Amino acid sequence: IKFLRYAICQPDPWEPANELLPASLSVPLLRALDKHDLPQGMAALATVELTQISGKLARKLRISNRSDFLEVAYRLQAKGKLPEHQQVGSLLSSVFAMREYYWINFFETHGPMHFDDDVASGKFFTSSTCLRRRDDASSMLSADGELLINGHRIPKLPDGAEPAVRFCMGLYSGAAGKAFFLQDIPGSEDVVMQVVRLLLQYRGLTTC
Repeated sequence: IKFLRYAICQPDPWEPANELLPASLSVPLLRALDKHDLPQGMAALATVELTQISGKLARKLRISNRSDFLEVAYRLQAKGKLPEHQQVGSLLSSVFAMREYYWINFFETHGPMHFDDDVASGKFFTSSTCLRRRDDASSMLSADGELLINGHRIPKLPDGAEPAVRFCMGLYSGAAGKAFFLQDIPGSEDVVMQVVRLLLQYRGLTTC
């Protein structure tokens, strides 16, 4: 689709089919921990916006009268006629699959971030320590439930740990990037301590 948009529309910088999603919609899609971390209603708004852009592109492709372009135009139109929940589901599946793919490629090329063993060992960490998500943390939950964090894959979280991870690492839910304390994190004391130590070690969290 990106190639077709360039091939059809690139001579005209003001062409409507060259539109991008506004930052208010695209940034959460690119930063959220997973689809459950997105702001309420945002995925539906992004889907409506993309459907409109796809419709403009489909009309351009039909004008070209090329068989390969006409096939894509038909597929774009068919997508736009699906029920809203299917369009939203398709968008989210595609976006997060693409994000995971590029996340893997990036860290395979540049290597993962190093562990922070001093903080994770508890040397600077007590029950009254203020915590927050690191500004430079790169993290998402994969479709298989793996935690991807700063180039590391954690395939198996401690039992009952997902709500705590979501709270700590969510950008639009849970702590939402703001400061918090141990007692704010959902879960048993044992699970919360395990999650916080793990996220400190993998540089997902930092102390305030």
